[in-house]
Amino acid sequence: DALPIWSVDALSKVVIIGNSFQGFVERLPSRMFLRNYAYIAKVMKGTEEKAFPQTAQYAEIFNDTAIHWFPLEKLTGIENEAWLFREEPVYDESENTEIIRNQIGRAH
Repeated sequence: DALPIWSVDALSKVVIIGNSFQGFVERLPSRMFLRNYAYIAKVMKGTEEKAFPQTAQYAEIFNDTAIHWFPLEKLTGIENEAWLFREEPVYDESENTEIIRNQIGRAH
């Protein structure tokens, strides 16, 4: 399976520290959010998020960092069709997406 954590049971055991998912929703046009962050969009109803405290020393770097977790009781409320979605994400390099991909081992 190309997406081993894409299930209610598996995702309920995941914690993500990264850019705020809610920040994506607030900053991006909805069509761009749905296209570029499809998996996040599908689990927003099943996500809990808490912003990291702001510090003056790192305000420019970590100004949108949050911890995300996926409570089982919230994930079970997501429609079954969302869990059938298995498309490999494609990121348009010309757009300003906020996904940083691992480039190790790629030919240039």
